Amino acid sequence: MNVMQRSEFALINELKKIFQSAENVFLGPGDDCAVYRSGKSGKELITVDTILDGTHFDSNKHSPENIGYKAIASAVSDIYAMGGLPSVCVVSCILPQSISLEYVLEVARGMARAAELNAVPVVGGDVTTWNGQQAYSVTVTGYPILEEPIRRHTAQVGDTVFVTGSLGGSILGRHLNIASKRNFIIGLLEEVTPTSMIDISDGLLQDAAHLIENRDIGIEIIADKIPIDKDAATLGKTTGRNPIDHALGDGEDFELLFTVTPGEERKVELAKIDESIHLIGTIVDEPGIFIVSSGERKKVSPRGYDHFRQ
Repeated sequence: MNVMQRSEFALINELKKIFQSAENVFLGPGDDCAVYRSGKSGKELITVDTILDGTHFDSNKHSPENIGYKAIASAVSDIYAMGGLPSVCVVSCILPQSISLEYVLEVARGMARAAELNAVPVVGGDVTTWNGQQAYSVTVTGYPILEEPIRRHTAQVGDTVFVTGSLGGSILGRHLNIASKRNFIIGLLEEVTPTSMIDISDGLLQDAAHLIENRDIGIEIIADKIPIDKDAATLGKTTGRNPIDHALGDGEDFELLFTVTPGEERKVELAKIDESIHLIGTIVDEPGIFIVSSGERKKVSPRGYDHFRQ
């Protein structure tokens, strides 16, 4: 069994078998959001995201306000990745019994800041305590801006690959200050319809693998085109790893990886958006992920954060 068949990939495939789609469900497990029928014909998006103390944040280092902000912002990112806008969200807070009321209120203030930036009201949720660490689970509903949501698995050979922002070293702080992609996605979809899209939460290579999963196509990435964040270089001085290695596999960037039909690259550049966008590669007819560097083309394994392969 190769890497593409293991861990989260295998789990998702098994979940699809267990949770059969209902009549009012257009899309079940396996993408950034599920899509279901709202009313007689409308399509709604729904997603859930959980952040855990010790995995996605460190309560000993990070402020409760920043933790609350990340809880909302990371969940909303999945809605944008489907070409949608968020509607409302509900929050489940799992808290240590020793936590103070003021701490919880600071978390809530951070959630409110993220909710305001993304125009998604928090309409309720659940609070419970236990003798473990804190965790926050956020469910967000939304709707596709266009008639159809944008899927992960719909890129075609020849499509051009883009990524927003910069990658790598997010653990130094950017993972707690996720920028809203609301204006970006509105502006982009006014100009072009991406053929596929996903948010980068587990690393560029890991999430690029989702675009080509179970398909006889591949993705070719030009190393010199990858937008490497300065934090990747800073982190590399500590880890001894090359900054591009951090950009390829760190995760928690919450940028968007998307593809467009050949010839529509100019439309992406003309989109009325306040966001850096980088053309980094192409969808190819050879299965796998390929990195082109200094004239050499090398097939690489998807790597990044995998909850079941640590």
